[in-house]
Amino acid sequence: MRADDRYYFGGDVVMEKIDDFYLVISVQTANWLVLTDEFQKILLEQFLEGKRIGDVFEIAKTDEHRKMFMQLLAAITSRQFACTDAPPVAIESKINESLYIYLTQACNLRCKHCFMQSGKKLDNELSKEEWFDVIRQFKDNGGQHVTFTGGEPLMNKDAADIIKFAHNTGLTVTVLTNGVLWTKEQREDLAKYIAEVQVSVDGVDEYTNSLVRGKGTFQSAVETVIDFAKLGVKTSMATTMLMESLDEQTGEKYLRLVEKIKSETQNGVSFNLSKKMLGGRDVQYTESQNQLYFQRMLSIEQEVNKDAYYSNFMDGHTPNSILSNCGLGGLSMASDGNVYLCNRISEVECYGNVRSTPLKYFLTQGEEVHKKTSVDNMLPCRDCELRYLCCGGCRIDDTNFKGCTKTFDGVFRQVKCTEEFKDKFRRRMVESYNYKYQF
Repeated sequence: MRADDRYYFGGDVVMEKIDDFYLVISVQTANWLVLTDEFQKILLEQFLEGKRIGDVFEIAKTDEHRKMFMQLLAAITSRQFACTDAPPVAIESKINESLYIYLTQACNLRCKHCFMQSGKKLDNELSKEEWFDVIRQFKDNGGQHVTFTGGEPLMNKDAADIIKFAHNTGLTVTVLTNGVLWTKEQREDLAKYIAEVQVSVDGVDEYTNSLVRGKGTFQSAVETVIDFAKLGVKTSMATTMLMESLDEQTGEKYLRLVEKIKSETQNGVSFNLSKKMLGGRDVQYTESQNQLYFQRMLSIEQEVNKDAYYSNFMDGHTPNSILSNCGLGGLSMASDGNVYLCNRISEVECYGNVRSTPLKYFLTQGEEVHKKTSVDNMLPCRDCELRYLCCGGCRIDDTNFKGCTKTFDGVFRQVKCTEEFKDKFRRRMVESYNYKYQF
């Protein structure tokens, strides 16, 4: 960086005063800074006008102002908010690089909150050879990642062969499982083929887990979590507790469980607490109940990590990485070969079946739906400076078309956003930034 360099920005930059700070958003690159006072605001405005770095430095007449100048430069560099050679380029993940496969509808459990209501195998589930063909087609069309779920994936007798085939084809494999059926031998055999595994453990002990998943499943699931982590697989434990299973000790018990697993795996496991309950087999939360559920789960999460609210937000917003859609358009395939453009397949329309239609057709359809339901084409999101940061919310829960686009002929609208939500979002941006950075 030289004194005669200028900064190039990635698009529109807006500033807003939030309490004692200035929130600065680069709209088109979904990036932001937080300025500490009016003087830093003046400095940044000079850079936005195209002034050279050396010329802007001349404004800083005192040691304190020169310190603020250097802090601003450090922030811009660290966040890649602007560059001296060319504007930052926004990046968005390609929707057609990932495939979500429900390997079977069969499940060994009958969880109350299961939105798939899994249990019995479908009569016409795809054979191993048919799954191989799907995987080949996906890879040939640029596929990179495949996630296997169910039901319980291991209830498909060919699960191991399909997982190995996907890996050997060159795909990165993720498996979502309840963890109960895995033997030690199976874990050791498949660990080298699985990049990431998520195990559902829906309680803090045998009793609370049994309220959701039935008796005798807790310990085997926890052992699966620990073993996969020890085998070097990226491992997470996903927990969705019922409101009726919570009491004053739940947070403390969850913390003890987390600490136990961490101690046995040298911190090799990440922990995800669901904060929203989808409609399931025996569970239907109203919107107000889900709001209470969110707050309760957040308080439990913060007993484990008091900074989780901020760290999770920052981890989900990589600088210059835009989020234009919640993911609608990504392919999900039911065990009978029916194809959907969201993994909540019971709530959106089917686009056809892979037995009769090449996979490329569905990938093309997915790209088109992803684009036309992006924030650029949705009201009022398309005019909001937060659009590439919040992505416009869930296309099922928060829009007028409820994730269904085949027969919808109206204007795509986000119907849940409020000024209160946007204010909270901006404040979370400031607080999360200040949590992570100290320049």
